[in-house]
Amino acid sequence: MDLRIISGLWDTDTGHALRFVTDHLLCAAGVSAGMRVLNLHCGHGDLTFTVADRVGGTGRVVGVDPSADAVKAARARSESLGYTNVEFLRAHVDKLPGSSSFDAVVGRHVLTGHRDPVEFLRLASGFVRSRGVLAVHEMDLSRGVRSVPPLPELRQVNDVTGLVMERMGILPDVGGRLVDLFDEADLPPPTLFAHSIVSSGLDRPVFSLITDVMHSLLPYMSADEAARIDIATLERRLQHSASHLRSQVEFIPQVCAWVRMD
Repeated sequence: MDLRIISGLWDTDTGHALRFVTDHLLCAAGVSAGMRVLNLHCGHGDLTFTVADRVGGTGRVVGVDPSADAVKAARARSESLGYTNVEFLRAHVDKLPGSSSFDAVVGRHVLTGHRDPVEFLRLASGFVRSRGVLAVHEMDLSRGVRSVPPLPELRQVNDVTGLVMERMGILPDVGGRLVDLFDEADLPPPTLFAHSIVSSGLDRPVFSLITDVMHSLLPYMSADEAARIDIATLERRLQHSASHLRSQVEFIPQVCAWVRMD
């Protein structure tokens, strides 16, 4: 059974705001030209295309997602962008054929949103060949979005996010407990790093990312919670408040981890 609850968090134009973090991970993990890479829960293909640029024409990237709509959109994007080294498949992770055949398996925010991230790591590791790489880019939702001076809108964002995560049975602190999760999945201790994306009221990326998170959680919100957030005006209100209060806003910490399989 595929335990994924939330998919495609960054399938918008703001996905590029996270690309430098993922690029750092791919570089550190040794994903390079000529590799054959599996991207689990690829969504609309943002990460798949990032990996495809890195492995080049001699490499190959397979993007997998359980959503037919996501795979259809990813294939359309691939064709319009002219990629020849990618393919997209609709499949649940536990139904995906083949094993131990990829040089690297990668995912972005794939554990964030799972009721059982340990089981997902076990499944993902089964697709990695000996001496291959398993790499994940996650986040620690338990720390929320922070600002100094504080923005009143962010209190609502963090409160509603916490309520939705608790109701869905999701572990909000996945990004903060990757060492433990890898250990429970019987994997080697991972190498880790973290990045923070920080903005002032003059910058747009953080506010777009916050709005993306709320869009992803909207189907799971109550009517009252959705009304409190008012997604249609959220990005504009956040940016206006940050500019007015001269606030420094720090997005949810992005935590990356990778291991080389024995």
